[in-house]
Formats: sequence, structure tokens, C-alpha cells
Amino acid sequence: MISRVNLLWAAWLFLYPPLVLCGDLEEILKEADPLTTLPMLQLEQVLSEVRPLAEQATIDQANRIALLEMRYWAVKGDYQKALEIFQWLQEQTLAPDYRMRALDLAIQVNIILQDYIAAFTQLNKAHRLLPWASASGAKYRVYSTAAQLILLAGDKKRSLEAAQQAIFWAEQGSDPKDKCTANYILGSMQLRNDMLDKAERSYWRSIELAKQTGLKLIQGDALQALGDVEKERGNYQEAITYYQLSRPLLEKADFVQGLDDAELGLIEIAFASGDDSRVNQLLAASQSKLESSSDLSILKRFFMLMSQIEERRGNVSSALEWHKKYVSTSEQQAAQNETIALAYQEVEFDTLAKEEQISLLQEKNLRLEAEDRIARQQKIIFVIGLGGALIISLLLGLLLIRSLREKREFRRLSRLDQLTGLKNHKTTYELAQQAFLNCKVGKRPFTVVIGDIDYFKRVNDNHGHAAG
Repeated sequence: MISRVNLLWAAWLFLYPPLVLCGDLEEILKEADPLTTLPMLQLEQVLSEVRPLAEQATIDQANRIALLEMRYWAVKGDYQKALEIFQWLQEQTLAPDYRMRALDLAIQVNIILQDYIAAFTQLNKAHRLLPWASASGAKYRVYSTAAQLILLAGDKKRSLEAAQQAIFWAEQGSDPKDKCTANYILGSMQLRNDMLDKAERSYWRSIELAKQTGLKLIQGDALQALGDVEKERGNYQEAITYYQLSRPLLEKADFVQGLDDAELGLIEIAFASGDDSRVNQLLAASQSKLESSSDLSILKRFFMLMSQIEERRGNVSSALEWHKKYVSTSEQQAAQNETIALAYQEVEFDTLAKEEQISLLQEKNLRLEAEDRIARQQKIIFVIGLGGALIISLLLGLLLIRSLREKREFRRLSRLDQLTGLKNHKTTYELAQQAFLNCKVGKRPFTVVIGDIDYFKRVNDNHGHAAG
């Protein structure tokens, strides 16, 4: 026979381990908010700890783990895996902040995969969730992603507006890393819109925050961008200084595109300054790397520069070859930009069409509601009018009855003497006249008796008319 103590002990053994696991899992996840950008090493450590406990996770914990896994596989380059997790998350009941985070990660993956229609579609979905988001960081990420994606479509003005919204929401939050990257993105959009002074201030602000937060990549990229600003101004020495300061930081972060941009900037300055020996020196160190860059904008600049260098050297045929590469790359970039712009317009048109349909349905609903409201008001007015008419009719009826009663009473009183209650002279005369006529018609005698009391006036004078 099983004792109560043994039964309770068995139940404790059965129930307690999951409780411990869920508690441990929550403690781990507290240190890994999926709405923040965890360093990759920390993300790997967190996932190695939560994966063995995932089967015991609650629904909310499972969703948070999935967001961490999605970002992990996206960074690792397994984009198909990241999108599979995204599709699973789309089927779950997520808080708006988490759904926006999933959409933000999906947008970045689809940009890499060059599926721009999917990217813009997901961006629109994220935008529609903004009113329901509670975390300022989630709103910041949507706007910062929007700024970069819209810039790819060639809409510099709207990309700047999105960057300004991103900096607003980053400032509302408490994460200095968000503020750092938001200022960098804003500076980039300002630079694209030829707002050099404002771009310079935004880049310096991002550098200050990058130093505080240890974001070496942003610090190096912002210094390289400051070099671009000074190069645009024609301040070549200052630009060279910024490019050189950026290189060790970009190398430490292994940011190839930033390094290529800085090295290409140095070559362009040397060429513009007429320092051919410096140009040759820099090309010897970086030509092969620049020529194999995967960034079309860098390739385009490099091919144009090489065409100009060869033309200065007098190598016309070589200059033409480099120019052909420049033209080919320009066409390739133009085709890519056109693809992005078409995707942007297609999604925007589709969104506008849907919004127009929604607007028409809303107008129709409003019209039906107005018609229904008017019908209800007419019914109420009719009922009130009918009720009012009945009440008025009732009141008129009561007044008529009262009037008839009063008329009868006045008629009765008009035939009596108010003091004695006897019929007055007029009534007596009418009655006597009728009796006389009746007697005359019936040929009967008619007799009138009149009585008088002598000195009765004295009674009235001495005792009053009531006593008399």
C-alpha cells in the first residue's frame, strides 16, 4: 500500500524538475533579451545553455528562444534556416515588439538574398505594428532598417525621414548602442542628401557613443565616413587623417567593405592631388583586393579611377578596358537599383491599393452606420412624436372633461341663489313661464302664490343676510 508521504514524494519528483528547468531557463533568458543586439560570442553561449532546456520552455520562452536562434543563423549565413524559423514565428501568437523584431531580422536576410519584394512587404508589416509596440528599441530598429532599405531604392528624402525617426526612438530608450548606431545611420543619410555639416555632427556623436560602448566597428566606420565628408569638401589632408585613423579599427573588426572604402578614398585623394608615386604605392598594396570587391559601388569607383589613372599614364587601350569594366559595373548596379526600386514601388502600390480598398470599405461602413443611425433617430423621433401626440390627446381629453364639468357646475350655480341655495329669480321665472305654457296648452288653471314677511329687512340688518 502506498503511503501519503510516498505519494507526495513521487509527485514532487515528477513535478519539481520541470519547475527547476523553467526557472533556470528564465534566468538565462533574462540575460539575453531578443530585442537587443547581443555580441555573437554571448549569443552562442546563451543558446548552448538554453537548447538542452528548450523542451521544458513555456510558449513565451519558446518564442524568445526562436528569435535568438533566428538571429544566430542569420549571422552565421544560414539564411534558409533563419527564414524557416521566421515562418514558424509568424504562426505563433507574439507580442508586437517580438513580431517586429522577427520582421526586422527577416528584412535583413531578404536584403542579402536580394528578395526585395519580400523585404519591403515585411517592412510594411512592421510599420503597421508600430502603434502597438511598447519598446522604443523595437521602433528604433524598424526605422533604422527602413532608412537603409529605402535608400537602396533611391529615395534619399524618405530614407532621411526614417533615419530621423530612428534617432528619435533611440533617444527615448536607454541603450547607448542604439543611440550610437542611430547617429551613424542618420549621418549616412545626411551625407547622401549633401548635408555635410549635419552629417559631420552625427558621425562625431556616434564616435563618442562608440567609445563609451566599445563598438569599434561603428567607431572605425564613422571615422572613415568623416574622411568621405572632408574629401567632398576638398580638405584632403583631414580626409587622409580620418581614413588612416579608421583602418586599425576596421581591421580589428574585420570589416572588409569599410577597409576597401577607406583605401579607395586614399587613392582617389592621391590621384586628385597629382601624387602619382603615392597612387602607385597604394595600388601596389590594394589593387587586387579592390578589383575583387563584392560591393558594386566600390567596384564602380575603382574602375573609373583606374581608367583615369591609365589615361594620365598615356595607356589609352588600358584606360578603355578599365572604362568598359566601369560601364559594365554601372549597368549591373543600375539593374540592381532598378530591381530594388521596382520592388519598392510594387509593394508601395500594392499597399496603397489595399489602403484604398480599406478606405473605401471604411467609408462604406461609415455610410451604413450613418444611415443606420439616422434610421434609429427617425424611429426614436417617431416614437417620441407618437407618445407626445398620445399624451397631448390625453391631456386635451382631460381638459375637455374638466371643462364640461366646470360648464355644468357654472350652469347649475347660475340658476341658484348663492346665499340660500334656492332657485334664483331668473330660474324661477323660466320655470313659472314653462308651467304657465303647459297649463295654457292643457287648459288647466295656473295659480301663483306670493308670500311676504313684513319688516324682514330688520332681520338682515341686525343679524346679517346669512341668518335672514
